[in-house]
Amino acid sequence: MKLVAPAKLNLILKIVGKLPNNYHLLEMLNVKIDLEDIIEINESKETCIKYDKYKIDQNEDTIYKTINDFITKYHLPNQNVYIIKNIPVGAGLGGISTDIATIINFLNKKYKLNLTLQELIDFVKPYGTDICYLLTDSPAIVKGVGELIEQISLLKDFKILIINPNIKIETKFIYNKVKNYKPFGLTKEYIEANQLKNILENDFEEIVFNEYKEIKKLREDLLNYLENVHMSGSGSTLFSIIENEDDTIRKIKEKYPDYLIEVHNIK
Repeated sequence: MKLVAPAKLNLILKIVGKLPNNYHLLEMLNVKIDLEDIIEINESKETCIKYDKYKIDQNEDTIYKTINDFITKYHLPNQNVYIIKNIPVGAGLGGISTDIATIINFLNKKYKLNLTLQELIDFVKPYGTDICYLLTDSPAIVKGVGELIEQISLLKDFKILIINPNIKIETKFIYNKVKNYKPFGLTKEYIEANQLKNILENDFEEIVFNEYKEIKKLREDLLNYLENVHMSGSGSTLFSIIENEDDTIRKIKEKYPDYLIEVHNIK
């Protein structure tokens, strides 16, 4: 069986608090884009996760641990999983979380477990809060530590240009740098009342730009070409909302030939 696992993009990301267990409280506007990993999954004698171009020890592999624990808890057959990684890891695009969410949704449906979205969220939350949103299908306002999800409609008559400079950023490293928290109050009404490209925000930008000067410099340069440039998640990917592909994108690709630079649609 072949599955597709789409990347996640944070159009808005606000850090609004911190819990005693050190989890951060967030308010986000999340979407999925059609940059996708390809997953092949079949029953096998033992559960195994392999990749085309991503290397990690199985003992440290969050995908393996989460899927193996899910299989064990619900007494499912073991699975052989092969993942073609098109989404860069450590890029703020949910490249690991989306694979987990896609596989778990598939197993829930295939073996007729009939688990609700809330039950799936309760299971995956300890393994990574990004996974919660990626279990769903539409744009959403996401709050709490990632488990409170309000699915919304979002106009999709624009495209997303992503620029990834091939820099991997560890999420935990960036979260440990957070010092300031400020209430925000993200609502559906706020999003509908404003032009989306004018309300893009990410509270991790200042931290990442201080730690990775090359990403800060890249954004400054891209603003010479693009009206808006922001960062997704706590990773290295920059993005811009655009209406059409034009000669500007060609110029950016020519200037940064080694970077991942692609135009994608919102799913």
